[in-house]
Amino acid sequence: MGCSNRIVEFDGNRLSLKYLSWDTMFFRRPSYLLDIADSVFDFSTGSSDNPGYHLDNSFITVKLNDDADSKKMLNKLQGFGFRYIGTELVLQNLGQNQATILGKEEINHGVEFIEIEKNENLPYGKLGSLFKYSRFHLEQNIHDDWADEFWTDYLQSIHLNENKRIFAAMYLGEIVGIIFVQQTIANATLFFVAVLEEYRCLNIGSNLIAYSIERLKSENIVTEVYAGNVRALNFYLRNGFRKVTCSRIVLHRWS
Repeated sequence: MGCSNRIVEFDGNRLSLKYLSWDTMFFRRPSYLLDIADSVFDFSTGSSDNPGYHLDNSFITVKLNDDADSKKMLNKLQGFGFRYIGTELVLQNLGQNQATILGKEEINHGVEFIEIEKNENLPYGKLGSLFKYSRFHLEQNIHDDWADEFWTDYLQSIHLNENKRIFAAMYLGEIVGIIFVQQTIANATLFFVAVLEEYRCLNIGSNLIAYSIERLKSENIVTEVYAGNVRALNFYLRNGFRKVTCSRIVLHRWS
């Protein structure tokens, strides 16, 4: 199939597949993101089309905006063998979080916050295993241990620059929590917010978010979370992420 984007055409449909090099390397099969905006679908044939060998031995992800047109598209993609994984919410930070309300005196002694200059010597294994509600954990073809390994390896692979930054919490000299942020002209997205279980009673997560927001100096800070992840949703709500800017239906096709 090659290490490049693909156009798959069959029965009046034209699927635009964007090659995902990291996913391909990790899952050991060609992996793609289906670009809905660049694809063409023939709805006159219903949802019984079979892409067959065109998409065999591949892992494909698609994210649909949850709007009035999504139901028709969802039915079509399910006919192509895509399976619903979950609904992803994009939450925007509206200011004042729990740490701001409590004040800096609530920061536990021995905790300090820093920006990581070089991505090395972090507790990757412990941090990677904290994500139990990612789309990879929700995929029935991926074992939880494999999903944990994915996040561990992904975290290690991040090359930091002005648009990719990691903020960290240290307790008594040890890294106990991190936030990975990707910045664009439009926004700053908190992608990877993790605090080791044994340190969550120290209010580190809220203060780490407050520290990161202060350093980012962006007017539009967002994060992404799955609708079923109630614990994470409550955490983000407490910390100022109170506006849902969009929701996306996530589907996978694994063959």
